[in-house]
This record gives sequence, structure tokens and C-alpha cells, in this order.
Amino acid sequence: MNFEPRDDYLASLERIKQANDPDRQAGIDELAEKVRGVFLRDGFAPDEIGLSTRDGVVVFMTSDRFGSMDDMDRQEVVWNLLKTSLTAEERRAVSIVVALTPKERSFHLAGGF
Repeated sequence: MNFEPRDDYLASLERIKQANDPDRQAGIDELAEKVRGVFLRDGFAPDEIGLSTRDGVVVFMTSDRFGSMDDMDRQEVVWNLLKTSLTAEERRAVSIVVALTPKERSFHLAGGF
């Protein structure tokens, strides 16, 4: 199979077209609220949850529960909750999950690295 630069260009144009589709954005906004509901309904109750829908659904959450977990364990807990309530297609629309302790969040907000 030959790959032509034009193919990549056309694929990029299609992604841009889809990203600017108002119906798609409405679906992403609905999905973001569904994601919020997963964490609130399933008793996870993070201290703080923020969602962005600019590039799919990006989840920022803060919880004291994460204090005793490494990054992989945090991701596993979060994605296991999402798997119970979202379809595979919906999960693919969740771009990033950032799971921090309150202390880590304060550190990052203050500009620490």
C-alpha cells in the first residue's frame, strides 16, 4: 500500500471538519456531563472535578484518595469506573484523565514542576 502525502492531508481535513461540527460538539458536551455523573453517582466523589470539551473530554480531578496511589493505580481506578458506565466509543472520546491529590494540585497551580 502506497502512502501519499495527499492522503494524510485529506484525513487531516476530515478531522478538522468533524471537530468543527456543532452536532459533534453537542455530543461531546453531553458526554462530559455523563462522565461527571459517573464519578458522582458511583460514590467516588472526588474533592473536585473539572471537565474540558475542547479536544474530546478532558477530565481533571482531585481527591485525597489518590494520596496512597501511584499514577498507574489512579488511572486504573478512574478508567474502571468509566468502563462500567460508558461504551467503548464514549471512552475513546475521553482524551485525558488527570488525577491529583489536593497537595499536588496546589503545587501545579503555583507553577511548581
